Amino acid sequence: MKMLFALFAAALLGGCATRQPEPVPLTPDEQEQAYKLDVAKMSIPELCREYRSQGSATYRARFKKVVSDEIMKRNVWSEMEWDLIQRRRISIGVSEKLVRCSWGEPASVDTKTASHEVIKKMVYSNGYVYTNNGIVMAIQPSSGY
Repeated sequence: MKMLFALFAAALLGGCATRQPEPVPLTPDEQEQAYKLDVAKMSIPELCREYRSQGSATYRARFKKVVSDEIMKRNVWSEMEWDLIQRRRISIGVSEKLVRCSWGEPASVDTKTASHEVIKKMVYSNGYVYTNNGIVMAIQPSSGY
């Protein structure tokens, strides 16, 4: 019995001796650098979701600029289009991609195909967006009470 207890105690103590040390937290600069690396790997839709996210004030102050800079670096939108996204606005003539970046993913999408046209009705809580071949043709606000 003593031998069994000694082997059990040795196994426990041996396990403690090989335990990995706790990771050292990253400094704020290291966190930002790691975040920049991850941002560089994100797709435009992922960047847009990240840009629209509602994190803490510290998060927004530190990382929203990083996301914004990455989107602008990729030269996807003009300054005017980027201004719309920042203000969460859309207008007739912008792309469906811009709508999704500015307003997020629609609750639902109805698609109709005719000839060489793809017509979509994107349903949002604040209204409907109609596109023709990926370009906004009409915006209909939802009727309020």
